Amino acid sequence: MKNLKKAFILSAFFALVMHTQLGAADVPTITIRTTGFAKKVSLVVADLASHATVQLKDLQGNILLDERIKNAAQFAKVFNLEQLPAGTYRLAIITETRETIQPLTLTETGITVDENQREVIYAPAIICKNGFVDVSLLNNRLTTVEVSVFDAAGEKMFTDTQRNVLKVERRYDTSNLPIGNYLVRVSTPYRTYYKDLSVK
Repeated sequence: MKNLKKAFILSAFFALVMHTQLGAADVPTITIRTTGFAKKVSLVVADLASHATVQLKDLQGNILLDERIKNAAQFAKVFNLEQLPAGTYRLAIITETRETIQPLTLTETGITVDENQREVIYAPAIICKNGFVDVSLLNNRLTTVEVSVFDAAGEKMFTDTQRNVLKVERRYDTSNLPIGNYLVRVSTPYRTYYKDLSVK
């Protein structure tokens, strides 16, 4: 644990690498509209650079619908929600770099979609290379971010907790870790992300 040194990233080169990793190419255009039918909603996702997942969740986080989009430049589908009780749900479109969440309100007679309530949660860029782990996260809200490294047995080797941050750009020196396989975990209150790390 003591051998794992931490340093802030100050170089413009690292900022450029992180920007490239986040990728302007992965900015899909998402259109969600109610249809002419009472409890049906149409979803169109265009300019999709990679695969994506579409999920419908209730407020407790239970996944009611889970559909994968594989390497399609455009995806369109009408979802029939007639079997769901009235209430608020969240339609999520998840790509490699971001999760777009659109709340939906179902009533007894139809669906309400307010695009002003749409929210985007960005995934961190985690690069493990040349004895360092670089973590970059651009957030749209103040939140707590925790970066941890675990060995193959699940023992926590290191944790760095940052509270009330909008942006994270950190470099961790892993060159002093024993040779082996590790797991990097980046946790936010909304989602947890993982990356394999090999120290040779």
